[in-house]
Amino acid sequence: DELVFDGTANTTHGNMAGITKIETFKAETDATVAFTLASENAGDGETLTLTAAALTTTTNTATFDAQNDTDGNIVIIGGAGDDTITGSASDNGDSITSGTGADTLKFLTGKLDSSDTINGGDGTDILHILTDDTIEASTFTNISNVETLTSASAQHLVATLGSAASTAGVRTVTLADTGGNDSVTVDATYSGALTV
Repeated sequence: DELVFDGTANTTHGNMAGITKIETFKAETDATVAFTLASENAGDGETLTLTAAALTTTTNTATFDAQNDTDGNIVIIGGAGDDTITGSASDNGDSITSGTGADTLKFLTGKLDSSDTINGGDGTDILHILTDDTIEASTFTNISNVETLTSASAQHLVATLGSAASTAGVRTVTLADTGGNDSVTVDATYSGALTV
């Protein structure tokens, strides 16, 4: 089943509460759209797809926030604009294809790992960690076409970059913690230029 949104400017998680057993939330028109999932939208192990594939104009953007989900299989497809996508808190791993814009992909502490499959597509895309976190070298195993790793302001980031990070396309690490608790380890398997 599909839940189709036509020209939706904003949809909060409160508005999404009580919606279950729908497999796809779909933006049908080329217009800016936002979905914020409620916890019950995807049941335990159920697959829920959020798609903005209809957004073909670069000035129209998708904002998809799946952080309220804790147990679903979340699939997110972005559009042509500069999308903002927040991954889920599920241990099942997200599948995110963010599209052709300069997209920002956000994750809570411990919720970005090797079970997540991410393709940033074209554009200069950002992995943005929302809270204090440690990013292991293996985190980047199934990530591609993402150019920058950073954290939210005043959140510390401890990251190890190896061959998977270089293959993923990470070329910039931006440290945003004003307290000076950040750490970046670049192991011998990383290749290419890196700006920190």
